[in-house]
Amino acid sequence: MIECTPCKALRAFTEFVPGYGQVHGDPDSNDNKMPKVPNKAIDKLVGEDKIEAPEAESAAAKSHKAEKPKAEKAEGYGDMKVPALEKLATDRGVMPADGSGTGKDGKVIKADIVKALEDAEQANVAFADMEEDDLVKLATELEVMPETGTGENDAVTKDDIVAALEKVDDDSAPA
Repeated sequence: MIECTPCKALRAFTEFVPGYGQVHGDPDSNDNKMPKVPNKAIDKLVGEDKIEAPEAESAAAKSHKAEKPKAEKAEGYGDMKVPALEKLATDRGVMPADGSGTGKDGKVIKADIVKALEDAEQANVAFADMEEDDLVKLATELEVMPETGTGENDAVTKDDIVAALEKVDDDSAPA
Protein backbone atom coordinates (compact mmCIF):
# COMPACT_ATOMS: atom_id res chain seq x y z
CA MET A 1 0.00 0.00 0.00
CA ILE A 2 1.32 3.40 -0.97
CA GLU A 3 1.52 5.84 1.94
CA CYS A 4 -0.07 9.24 1.21
CA THR A 5 -0.10 12.56 3.02
CA PRO A 6 -2.70 15.33 2.63
CA CYS A 7 -1.00 18.41 1.20
CA LYS A 8 -2.33 21.90 0.45
CA ALA A 9 -2.70 22.57 -3.30
CA LEU A 10 -1.10 25.85 -4.36
CA ARG A 11 -2.50 25.76 -7.91
CA ALA A 12 -4.66 23.50 -10.06
CA PHE A 13 -2.77 20.42 -11.27
CA THR A 14 -3.10 16.79 -12.30
CA GLU A 15 -0.02 14.62 -11.84
CA PHE A 16 0.41 10.94 -12.77
CA VAL A 17 2.33 8.97 -10.12
CA PRO A 18 3.48 5.51 -11.33
CA GLY A 19 2.07 2.71 -9.21
CA TYR A 20 -0.59 5.01 -7.77
CA GLY A 21 -2.42 6.88 -10.52
CA GLN A 22 -3.41 10.50 -10.87
CA VAL A 23 -3.32 13.11 -8.13
CA HIS A 24 -5.57 16.14 -8.59
CA GLY A 25 -5.14 19.37 -6.68
CA ASP A 26 -7.01 22.65 -6.93
CA PRO A 27 -7.00 25.37 -4.27
CA ASP A 28 -10.37 26.64 -5.58
CA SER A 29 -12.12 23.26 -5.29
CA ASN A 30 -13.70 21.93 -2.11
CA ASP A 31 -12.77 18.36 -3.08
CA ASN A 32 -9.14 18.90 -4.09
CA LYS A 33 -7.82 21.65 -1.78
CA MET A 34 -5.94 19.04 0.26
CA PRO A 35 -5.17 16.16 -2.11
CA LYS A 36 -3.68 12.97 -0.68
CA VAL A 37 -0.25 12.80 -2.28
CA PRO A 38 1.90 9.64 -2.36
CA ASN A 39 4.90 10.33 -0.14
CA LYS A 40 7.31 9.46 -2.94
CA ALA A 41 5.88 12.33 -5.06
CA ILE A 42 5.77 15.08 -2.42
CA ASP A 43 9.29 16.46 -3.03
CA LYS A 44 8.69 16.67 -6.78
CA LEU A 45 5.33 18.45 -6.42
CA VAL A 46 6.69 20.84 -3.79
CA GLY A 47 9.62 21.63 -6.13
CA GLU A 48 7.15 22.39 -8.95
CA ASP A 49 5.16 24.71 -6.64
CA LYS A 50 2.05 22.56 -7.02
CA ILE A 51 1.66 21.77 -3.31
CA GLU A 52 2.81 23.17 -0.01
CA ALA A 53 5.19 20.97 1.94
CA PRO A 54 3.30 19.01 4.61
CA GLU A 55 3.65 20.16 8.20
CA ALA A 56 6.63 18.80 10.11
CA GLU A 57 6.12 15.23 11.24
CA SER A 58 5.92 14.30 14.85
CA ALA A 59 9.00 12.76 16.43
CA ALA A 60 7.15 9.43 16.68
CA ALA A 61 6.36 9.42 12.97
CA LYS A 62 9.95 10.27 12.06
CA SER A 63 11.20 7.50 14.34
CA HIS A 64 8.83 4.99 12.73
CA LYS A 65 10.02 5.99 9.25
CA ALA A 66 13.67 5.69 10.29
CA GLU A 67 13.07 2.13 11.51
CA LYS A 68 11.35 1.09 8.27
CA PRO A 69 13.78 -0.93 6.13
CA LYS A 70 14.43 0.27 2.58
CA ALA A 71 13.55 -3.19 1.25
CA GLU A 72 9.87 -2.38 1.76
CA LYS A 73 9.99 0.18 -1.03
CA ALA A 74 8.61 -0.82 -4.42
CA GLU A 75 10.87 -3.21 -6.27
CA GLY A 76 10.22 -1.65 -9.67
CA TYR A 77 7.27 -0.72 -11.86
CA GLY A 78 6.60 -4.31 -12.94
CA ASP A 79 6.26 -5.40 -9.31
CA MET A 80 3.85 -2.68 -8.23
CA LYS A 81 0.17 -3.38 -7.80
CA VAL A 82 -2.16 -1.42 -10.05
CA PRO A 83 -5.30 -0.03 -8.32
CA ALA A 84 -7.66 -0.51 -11.30
CA LEU A 85 -6.43 -4.09 -11.77
CA GLU A 86 -6.83 -4.75 -8.03
CA LYS A 87 -10.41 -3.45 -8.21
CA LEU A 88 -11.18 -5.69 -11.20
CA ALA A 89 -9.80 -8.77 -9.40
CA THR A 90 -11.68 -7.88 -6.21
CA ASP A 91 -14.92 -7.34 -8.14
CA ARG A 92 -14.43 -10.73 -9.82
CA GLY A 93 -13.68 -12.39 -6.47
CA VAL A 94 -10.20 -13.56 -7.47
CA MET A 95 -7.91 -11.07 -5.69
CA PRO A 96 -5.01 -13.03 -4.13
CA ALA A 97 -4.78 -12.83 -0.35
CA ASP A 98 -2.02 -10.75 1.22
CA GLY A 99 0.98 -12.94 1.96
CA SER A 100 0.24 -15.32 -0.91
CA GLY A 101 1.97 -13.35 -3.66
CA THR A 102 5.24 -13.96 -5.46
CA GLY A 103 6.78 -10.66 -4.38
CA LYS A 104 9.21 -10.27 -1.50
CA ASP A 105 7.78 -11.70 1.73
CA GLY A 106 4.65 -12.92 -0.08
CA LYS A 107 3.72 -9.46 -1.35
CA VAL A 108 0.96 -9.56 -3.97
CA ILE A 109 2.27 -7.91 -7.15
CA LYS A 110 0.74 -7.02 -10.52
CA ALA A 111 1.73 -10.37 -12.06
CA ASP A 112 -0.08 -12.24 -9.25
CA ILE A 113 -3.28 -10.32 -9.94
CA VAL A 114 -3.07 -10.86 -13.70
CA LYS A 115 -2.43 -14.58 -13.13
CA ALA A 116 -5.42 -14.83 -10.78
CA LEU A 117 -7.63 -13.28 -13.44
CA GLU A 118 -6.22 -15.58 -16.13
CA ASP A 119 -6.61 -18.64 -13.91
CA ALA A 120 -10.25 -17.75 -13.45
CA GLU A 121 -10.51 -17.60 -17.27
CA GLN A 122 -11.82 -14.08 -17.03
CA ALA A 123 -8.92 -11.88 -18.10
CA ASN A 124 -9.75 -11.55 -21.80
CA VAL A 125 -13.49 -10.94 -21.36
CA ALA A 126 -12.91 -8.82 -18.25
CA PHE A 127 -11.30 -5.98 -20.22
CA ALA A 128 -14.14 -5.96 -22.76
CA ASP A 129 -16.67 -5.86 -19.91
CA MET A 130 -15.06 -2.86 -18.18
CA GLU A 131 -16.44 0.67 -18.48
CA GLU A 132 -14.44 2.90 -20.81
CA ASP A 133 -13.41 5.27 -17.97
CA ASP A 134 -11.98 2.33 -16.00
CA LEU A 135 -10.14 1.08 -19.10
CA VAL A 136 -8.58 4.52 -19.62
CA LYS A 137 -7.43 4.62 -15.96
CA LEU A 138 -5.97 1.11 -16.18
CA ALA A 139 -4.20 1.75 -19.50
CA THR A 140 -2.81 5.02 -18.13
CA GLU A 141 -1.57 3.35 -14.92
CA LEU A 142 0.12 0.60 -16.94
CA GLU A 143 1.52 3.23 -19.34
CA VAL A 144 0.03 1.49 -22.40
CA MET A 145 -2.63 4.04 -23.40
CA PRO A 146 -2.50 4.31 -27.23
CA GLU A 147 -1.72 7.77 -28.60
CA THR A 148 -3.68 7.12 -31.80
CA GLY A 149 -6.39 4.63 -32.59
CA THR A 150 -8.63 3.11 -35.22
CA GLY A 151 -11.49 5.57 -34.75
CA GLU A 152 -12.42 8.50 -36.93
CA ASN A 153 -9.46 10.91 -37.30
CA ASP A 154 -7.26 8.33 -35.49
CA ALA A 155 -9.34 8.65 -32.30
CA VAL A 156 -8.64 5.99 -29.67
CA THR A 157 -11.61 3.62 -29.28
CA LYS A 158 -12.55 1.26 -26.47
CA ASP A 159 -11.40 -1.63 -28.71
CA ASP A 160 -7.96 0.03 -29.11
CA ILE A 161 -7.60 0.27 -25.31
CA VAL A 162 -8.74 -3.35 -24.80
CA ALA A 163 -6.22 -4.51 -27.43
CA ALA A 164 -3.39 -2.59 -25.70
CA LEU A 165 -4.32 -4.10 -22.32
CA GLU A 166 -4.58 -7.63 -23.72
CA LYS A 167 -1.12 -7.20 -25.26
CA VAL A 168 0.23 -6.39 -21.77
CA ASP A 169 -1.52 -9.53 -20.53
CA ASP A 170 0.04 -11.60 -23.34
CA ASP A 171 3.50 -10.11 -22.69
CA SER A 172 3.29 -10.96 -18.96
CA ALA A 173 2.27 -14.57 -19.50
CA PRO A 174 5.03 -17.17 -19.00
CA ALA A 175 6.61 -18.49 -22.19
